[in-house]
Amino acid sequence: MSSHLANLEHLRALRLPDARAEYERQLNDATIESLNFIDRLDLILDKEITMRHNRRVARKLREASLRVMAYKEEFSFETHRGISRETFASLTSLSFMDKGHGLIITGPTGVGKTYLGCLLGMEAIRMEYSVRYLRTSDLIERLSLARADGSYRNLMANLRRLDLLILDDFGLSPVSVTSSRELLEIIDARVDLRSTISLSVPGNQVPCTYGGCDCR
Repeated sequence: MSSHLANLEHLRALRLPDARAEYERQLNDATIESLNFIDRLDLILDKEITMRHNRRVARKLREASLRVMAYKEEFSFETHRGISRETFASLTSLSFMDKGHGLIITGPTGVGKTYLGCLLGMEAIRMEYSVRYLRTSDLIERLSLARADGSYRNLMANLRRLDLLILDDFGLSPVSVTSSRELLEIIDARVDLRSTISLSVPGNQVPCTYGGCDCR
């Protein structure tokens, strides 16, 4: 077996498929001879690392179920969203997540609360955080169904572990005492540990009484 074939087999055995593909590509690229060993190795390793990152991001994006696909590079300040460039830069740095702080994003219907919330969620996914977007009414329904089928404790545990939980239409309509307690339990368990973004219409939001919250 030639050294090249042996190397390809070693990369397969090590379960480095993208590094293997890059190595194989280099074998068929005459121009690659102009690069030294270190540069070629950098290309091989970078290919494996990049593709692994992309797969993780794709999986986390599917799990997040974001309502809209929003990217900070496409954000427009010309649509009167009521947010300054300084605040936007601060939010998209995700520094609030490093501290386990929460956000309450308020504004009238149509101003872009959901868009901004999903944009922050997308930025978190890019950094390989676990994210979940839920309309508050859908979360309440899931909690009710989980109580009925016995999966309640697992659902609550999963919600607590999420790096970022985005609750849309928060406080939009009245909820039962049981549901309000469950929502409080979820939020309280995440304070200073995991971040929660609540998207609410002014006048409907629940006052922010838990510590470490950066309200907007």
